[in-house]
This record gives sequence, structure tokens and C-alpha cells, in this order.
Amino acid sequence: MVINIRCFEGHGYTSNVTNLFPHPAIAMVLQFVMRGWKKTKEDYIQDGLPDDLRSLLQYLDAVETVKHASIEEGQKVAALIEEYKLVREHVPTWLLKSKEVK
Repeated sequence: MVINIRCFEGHGYTSNVTNLFPHPAIAMVLQFVMRGWKKTKEDYIQDGLPDDLRSLLQYLDAVETVKHASIEEGQKVAALIEEYKLVREHVPTWLLKSKEVK
């Protein structure tokens, strides 16, 4: 992933500076933050993805699933919390009172 950065050079601004990230996981997380889960998932789902990126993609998928879960999905959320060791801040407020999630 390449991000153009605007920086001051001499008498004006230039945008020809590019920042290449040394590890693809950093690029994946930044894309997730800047463009959202749907775009990140579309761009990174492919065969031959390295194991570390595949596990990061699965983790981000679990976080998004928990974030958008309904109260009826308590058991699924509880399983994801245990599997990925998600913390309280990952869980929506209405699910914190669920019997399965406690």
C-alpha cells in the first residue's frame, strides 16, 4: 500500500513523497481504519495470503462481527470472545448484559 504525503518543500507544497510500509500487516490495519472493513476484506481476500495476514484478517473479521452483533447472537459472540481473546471494549453495551457474554 502506498500513501502519498503532502509535505512542505522549498517555496510550496509537493505531494511526490510516498511512504511504503515495511510490513503488509501495518498497511492492512491502516486500510481498515481509513477505508473500512468492507473495502479491506475485498482487497485482501485471496489465495496464497501469508498466515500472519490471514490470521489478522480473521481477527478483524471477528471484531467486526462482534461490533455489529445483535442480542440474539450471544452464543456466537461469546465463542468469538473466547477464541480471539477480545476485551470488554470490543463488545457492544447491549451485549455486555447478555448471559452468554458474561
